[in-house]
Amino acid sequence: MGLPLSGTLAADATGCLYVTSDDGERYTVLWPQGFSAERRGTALVVLEADRRVVARTGDHVRLSGGVTPPSGALGSCDPSRTDFYEINKDFSSGG
Repeated sequence: MGLPLSGTLAADATGCLYVTSDDGERYTVLWPQGFSAERRGTALVVLEADRRVVARTGDHVRLSGGVTPPSGALGSCDPSRTDFYEINKDFSSGG
């Protein structure tokens, strides 16, 4: 996997994170193992395993990864989609 994705990180009403790409496409994202998300104030933040904040809703992000089919409970984030964007460890964000 190595297809770049650039766009704005957001969350739906259920807390599922997605990126709206610079060309307007919406991708539900799957973060690398060890990453988590939690609500802080009005934003959802993405945390690395060491609890360091690496992105928050509203950030413009540049991701590396690729499109993958949903699996298990992750498919419940956006059941209308047939694929997700699985993120490699390499990404960057900025407010």
